[in-house]
Amino acid sequence: MVIKWLIYDRLTVKVYAWFTKTLNGSNGSSSYLMKGGEVPYQYQGRTNVKVAELEKFISTNKNLIINDCSELRAKAEGKKDDEKIQVIILKEEHGSSRIVKGIRGAIRHRIMEILHQKGIPYCSPTMKERFKGSNEPTLLTNEHLMGKCDEQPCSVRQLFGMLGEKSSIKVWSDVLVQTDKSKENITTQKGISFVHVATEN
Repeated sequence: MVIKWLIYDRLTVKVYAWFTKTLNGSNGSSSYLMKGGEVPYQYQGRTNVKVAELEKFISTNKNLIINDCSELRAKAEGKKDDEKIQVIILKEEHGSSRIVKGIRGAIRHRIMEILHQKGIPYCSPTMKERFKGSNEPTLLTNEHLMGKCDEQPCSVRQLFGMLGEKSSIKVWSDVLVQTDKSKENITTQKGISFVHVATEN
């Protein structure tokens, strides 16, 4: 058995986007970011615990309690058993994940712009020679229809592929989670970012 190791060069870029592309369709009168599945996340919540049950609660939830437990015990001193103390605790919630779109397309169009400025031939993002309903050509100077570079693929085709050909550029992002919890109460979690999903009329 022969094992071959593949080595790749990877350029990692961190981008903070104020807004991202909306869904290619509408729900009623508004459009939303594309929805994924439900994603669990943790946030700082509050719960009321009876004084008589405080020690058991601390023992059961010691890894989730954010308060200083000695301060909680001090608050409980001298209070009746059925009185309650507010405890700040790490809670779990489920939010709707939203899908980032348009990142690779933005990179592609920026590269096309640079190639156009330098006079270097490249694939257009279309396979149509004319705009629908008019005789106006779709191509700019130094552009050719997608895939028409044949045996000598242009830079855009080598990087981004075309219909039936894979792109060598992959785009990943943190999972974006829509939540109604305040940003200050949400705990930092690896691979998850939180987003306010605005509607577009």
